Amino acid sequence: MATSTPDAGDDVAPSSHSRRADVEARLRAAEAEASTAARAVSRLSGVRLGYAAAAVVLLTLAGWSWPLGALAVLLFLPLAYVHRRFEARAQHARGVVSACRASLARMARDWKAMPQARAPELPGLTNTIAAHDLDVLGDVSLFRLLDVGLPIGGECTVRWLLTDPADLRTIEARQVAVAALRERTELLFESARVARFGVGRRPPPTQAQMAAFRAWCEQPVRPLSKVLVIGARLLVFALAGAVAMALAAPRLRDAAMLIATIVVPLQLVLSALARRHIRAGLGAAADTLARLGDVVTIMRMIVDEPAVAGRFGDIQRSLAGGHAVAAFTRLRQLLDWDAVRYSPLMHYAANATVAFDVHLADRLGAWHLRHAAAIPGWIDLVAEAQALTAFATLGYENPDWVLPTLHDRAVPVVEARDCGHPLIASDVRVSNPVALSQPAETLVITGSNMSGKTTYLRAVGLNALLALAGGPVCASAMTIRRSRVRTSVRIEDDLSRGSSLFFAEVARIRDVVADAERNDAPPVLFLLDEILHGTNAADRRQATQLVLERLMHSGSTGIITTHDAGVGVDAGATVMHRHFTDTVHAEGAGVRMTFDYTLRDGPATTTNALRILELLGLREHEPTKS
Repeated sequence: MATSTPDAGDDVAPSSHSRRADVEARLRAAEAEASTAARAVSRLSGVRLGYAAAAVVLLTLAGWSWPLGALAVLLFLPLAYVHRRFEARAQHARGVVSACRASLARMARDWKAMPQARAPELPGLTNTIAAHDLDVLGDVSLFRLLDVGLPIGGECTVRWLLTDPADLRTIEARQVAVAALRERTELLFESARVARFGVGRRPPPTQAQMAAFRAWCEQPVRPLSKVLVIGARLLVFALAGAVAMALAAPRLRDAAMLIATIVVPLQLVLSALARRHIRAGLGAAADTLARLGDVVTIMRMIVDEPAVAGRFGDIQRSLAGGHAVAAFTRLRQLLDWDAVRYSPLMHYAANATVAFDVHLADRLGAWHLRHAAAIPGWIDLVAEAQALTAFATLGYENPDWVLPTLHDRAVPVVEARDCGHPLIASDVRVSNPVALSQPAETLVITGSNMSGKTTYLRAVGLNALLALAGGPVCASAMTIRRSRVRTSVRIEDDLSRGSSLFFAEVARIRDVVADAERNDAPPVLFLLDEILHGTNAADRRQATQLVLERLMHSGSTGIITTHDAGVGVDAGATVMHRHFTDTVHAEGAGVRMTFDYTLRDGPATTTNALRILELLGLREHEPTKS
């Protein structure tokens, strides 16, 4: 059953200009706030320095009595608190400024000004060829256009784009969430600020580190011996009693000292045993968790956001029902306590007085037993929410894009109005229709170099990937059958393996045909650019015809670009021909070519090679008479 497009209804969508104006207004407000907060921080820093100097002078004159010292510290605390609050305001405002500038850069397709995007490590994806062919990853890519903050969100987004499509219900649930989230402007910008522009960023965990962390969460951890815990508690009480004895009865100080002499070494021994237990149980999990960034903050934002429809709402309910925020926050607190080991003197004192490591190991074990198994699932939910937020941000920044209608019926395969290339700026982009109405139908596109054939192919491919992942598409309307996108666009030879360009392309086409002939998966939507161009024209036409027959016999549908207007002419009604054209002008001693990038009916009827040669003075040489 076809899904209904979950757009906002019949209301007029905001324009790109109005969205840019909204972001620019937000940017100006954030810049003003950052400037105001920065001036306040500068003034308060001076006040703190002046107060400290005055306090030192007054305490020196007063003889450094401890009541005056305590009073000076108490008076300093509110000043430090206010200073920290203004520092936080300034940092928050700077993060909003960065998020707004990144948003404006994405709207203008100003790739140099966009934040860098670290491509995730995702072995085992089913469609890595399309990632290369369609510019899903890279400096100028769909992934960089998507505002994915947390690395785990980037991994989820790429997985949705480059694996075979989920079932129709799952895609529809994502669409519903994206439609709702693209109107939650505050959530979109706050998510970008926290995930990308927070303080103290550490390098994200590698795939191996995440795998080890998940294994730590899922493995059973041997709890610390209760005898050790009870012994440590008794020793703490004994030491506290000894201190009380020494303070209450000076004559008992020698006995108290004897007790402390016995208790402190015992606590250090128990703490050493507990530290070995922590190292064995915790391993590298603490470092990996620290590298996950602001997962807890993002998780709290997800839970605190008013209910959102679709998949995002499912995530909200799952995280809230599992008390994920409280559990994750508690783990972060425990690991923050564990960081005291980096201060040897403080760590030694804590172990000597209260057997700190014993109690920490006991709390970590209790936490692991209760919550650890759920952590990987919670992280995956946050990653999904980040992916949905990225698609919603893409929709917010491109308000004329729509959410497509998806279906599992035979027809239509792909139909779209005003389909454009997502990576090209809106004021430059030329949009064209797409019409693949029947299974086993092929659209053959001809035209000269640079006329727009490959750009059109990539536009269809990128929009198909977006649609099948649940995101918005660069079109005014789109209907698409749930399909597997398979491509052959960029082919490279491999001299190290003795593989020529022609052989590499044949191997790629073989894989596309093999995928198309599978019966246990959704049908293939193939996109083939200038195939078999490494052989002569006659062989290329015959071989292309054989490939088309195999693909159409499998029920697959797709697009082929070629310079040969005769490709597919004899294939019947299942092959349609369209073309792009150009105009060649003489310009001084050179040549000027102009293109309108508009798709036209029928095969190309003109070529420009001979005309260009003529204009460049490379006409046929006339033999010299003897």
